[in-house]
Amino acid sequence: MITRREKGSLFGVAGLGSRALVMTLVLVVVAGVLARGGSRMLASQAQDEGNAEVSAAVARKQQESAKLVRGAESVAHFRELAGKVAEKGIIPVIARLRVAYRAEGELKVATEVRAQRAVIRSVRVQLMNEVAGYDPGSVKEYEYLPFVAMSVNAAGLESLRVSEQVLDIEEDMVFRTSLEQSVPLIGANNAWASGYTG
Repeated sequence: MITRREKGSLFGVAGLGSRALVMTLVLVVVAGVLARGGSRMLASQAQDEGNAEVSAAVARKQQESAKLVRGAESVAHFRELAGKVAEKGIIPVIARLRVAYRAEGELKVATEVRAQRAVIRSVRVQLMNEVAGYDPGSVKEYEYLPFVAMSVNAAGLESLRVSEQVLDIEEDMVFRTSLEQSVPLIGANNAWASGYTG
C-alpha cells in the first residue's frame, strides 16, 4: 500500500486541509524556537490550542452521534438473535456503536480523525462498562471502526439491546468466498482456456 508520504507529498501532509498544514508548520516553527532556547510557554500554548481544537471536534462528533437512532431493522436483528441465543446458549455478535462514523479517508483534517477515534474509544469503553453476560476472551475491539465483537449469552444480548451505546447488532459469522459465479462473469475461464495465468 502506498501512503501519501511515500508518494513524495510536501512534508507528508498531502490531502490534509490548509488548516492542518498551517498547524504543522506552526509546530515546526515552535520546535525551532525551542531548539534555540525559546520559551517553554510557547510550546505549551501551541499544544493547548491543538488540544482545544481536538476537544471541539470531539464535542461536535458526540453531538452528531447523539442524533443517531435505531431503525426497525435493528429491532428485527435483536429479535432474531434472541431466538438463536435461546437455542445455542452463546452466540458471537458484532455490535455497531452509536458513533456518527465517516471513513477516515473522507475526513478532511487530522483533527477530525483524532476526534472520531476518541469518540469511538469513549463509546466502546462506556459499552464495555455496562455490558454483562459476555466472554471476555472473545472481545474484539476496533480502533478505527465503530464496532465491537464478542460472544454473548441471553443476559449479554439483553444488555446490548438496552444499551444507549449500541445502534445495531448482527451475528458474527464467517462467510466463505465463492468463485462459482464471478469467474465466468469476468471471462476468466476463457482467459485460462487460452493459456493465460495470473
